[in-house]
Amino acid sequence: MTSPCHSQSNRVCLFCRSASVDEIDLGKIHEKVDVTVHYFCMLLSSGLTQNTRVSDKKSILGFTLSDIRKEALRGRRLKCCFCKSKGATIGCCVKTCKKAFHLTCGRQNGTMHHFFNDFRSYCGDHIEQQNFAVRKSGKKSCIICLGALSTLQAPDTLSSPCCKAASFHRRCIQQYALSAGMHFFKCPMCNAVKEFQAEMMKFGIYIPDQDASWEKEPNAFQELLERHDTCDAESCLCPRGRQHSESVGQYMLSLCQNCGSFGSHKACGALVRKYKNLVCPPCSEILEEF
Repeated sequence: MTSPCHSQSNRVCLFCRSASVDEIDLGKIHEKVDVTVHYFCMLLSSGLTQNTRVSDKKSILGFTLSDIRKEALRGRRLKCCFCKSKGATIGCCVKTCKKAFHLTCGRQNGTMHHFFNDFRSYCGDHIEQQNFAVRKSGKKSCIICLGALSTLQAPDTLSSPCCKAASFHRRCIQQYALSAGMHFFKCPMCNAVKEFQAEMMKFGIYIPDQDASWEKEPNAFQELLERHDTCDAESCLCPRGRQHSESVGQYMLSLCQNCGSFGSHKACGALVRKYKNLVCPPCSEILEEF
């Protein structure tokens, strides 16, 4: 079975010739009349501009269908430097570089793209690296998915400008940006906004100007009214069960002061003290990296 982020549309994008609906790498796929395009393919195509209002129902988010067709026609004369097929509408913005490519091919070969101002694209030979690197000793894991970081350089791996030991996969931070939107996208560690957003945009993260996805869910914050009420220790010592809690004493249930979603009776000892706070084992592992 194909994963949701790599599922296929019934029609292929006019620019990259892919039917993928991978919103993280390509943006949403849009269809109108005989035109099917990925949002990012439109934004990044070198000869395409928004010539009408985003709200214009005859266009695709401000790109007229006639302009989209003209840009696709222009691309038929340009060969992708990666797959060698024609239809490459995205070019490296460095004036001395003549490389052109499809967005799908570029994503597979280390290109980087700006989703602001002039929407510039860079081939793998001309991408800028961040000024700081992941700490060279100790574990190197993404602070979002906790998976290993296979490379320490942009564009596959990015680091926070405010918490320099905090790094993440590009796809993980992009998924977070798509979900959080411009108003809630911030450093996962320290909650810095301005500096963090500027750095992420500079290194290819698209931040939509929208409300966070969780703001749109019915009863989105209902769970905030519920307090975690279970001892999560591997072996619970309370004779009255994991959900029993006393106001004081050995069987008082305490929660992780970092995530609030892991509990332990005092007698069960599953919480450890880090930086004056009682934290659960998963949070403790993350904090040890800093």
